[in-house]
Amino acid sequence: MKYLLSRLLLCLGILLPLATTQAEHHEEVIFVPYLDKDHDELWISDVRNTRHARKIYTHPRYIAELAVQPEGDYVVFVAETPVDFFAFDAYLIDRHHIQEAARDLTKLRFDAIWDIDISHNGDVVFTNSPTALPPDMKYGVYLIRSHELKKGTPRADLLVERESYHVRWSPDGKHIAFESWNKIYLHNVNFRVTNSIDIGWAPVFSPDGNRLAFFLEVLARRVAISVISIHPRKLLKTIALDVEEAEEYVGNLDWTPDGESLVYTVFGAPRRTYRVPLDGSPREEILIFPDGGVRRFDWTRAAYAVEPTKKLTTLWGTLKIANTHSR
Repeated sequence: MKYLLSRLLLCLGILLPLATTQAEHHEEVIFVPYLDKDHDELWISDVRNTRHARKIYTHPRYIAELAVQPEGDYVVFVAETPVDFFAFDAYLIDRHHIQEAARDLTKLRFDAIWDIDISHNGDVVFTNSPTALPPDMKYGVYLIRSHELKKGTPRADLLVERESYHVRWSPDGKHIAFESWNKIYLHNVNFRVTNSIDIGWAPVFSPDGNRLAFFLEVLARRVAISVISIHPRKLLKTIALDVEEAEEYVGNLDWTPDGESLVYTVFGAPRRTYRVPLDGSPREEILIFPDGGVRRFDWTRAAYAVEPTKKLTTLWGTLKIANTHSR
């Protein structure tokens, strides 16, 4: 019996390799939809199928930026504050306690918060922008260490004193990429060393940390996406966007979790989000959501389905169990 089962398993492995290895790929995001309401909401969904999207949190004011802790529990975002003048603060929610109100991390201590990101281990970086209200304010990239997040008023240390806008963590949590006046910089958090990279805006690290993508303006005021390798530093690819897209604001630049495509949003009417494979395949519209599309989003995870997708794959697993029991 053991001999027959072994021969059958070998034949199935030769004849049906795809059936035993193929799995459905799920990509999940938390996003802010465009809502014509006096509050904002966070929803969670698969990027290709928003029919089953569900709301997970309601915030009383406008949400401007969003970041999800990779494989973690925290969500951080930038939102308006309940004051009479133009102001934005950094907020945090715990996905295990989603029913609780978001905690204000900055409490108007840093003027208007512009952008925010959170690393795998829970360290938060943010940038601030001047409104000419507070005196003697320093502007740049600030760091809140993960152990500070549970405190009522977390301490934030100035990493880079340079008026900055978009900021993103590297996957290993050792570097940040940020933009200042249409220039891209890399900063080593441990050694406090900053290096100029290129001209552009909205830099994002690839999942392997070896590449960087960012927007840049090319001839005739067209917008493109530049992809470079970091070590050694060289241009890998330039993706020119359509002319009609360049006439609209583009944002939400990011990599897909597998590192094989880029995504971006065209802020037109309605907003549309696209996936662009790096192998040159046609782009695909994703995150199709009623009533105006998606304003901001970030990935929660990327995982392969645990359950097999083919009945013959199930047979393969059953035969292995049977063979084990026979021994």
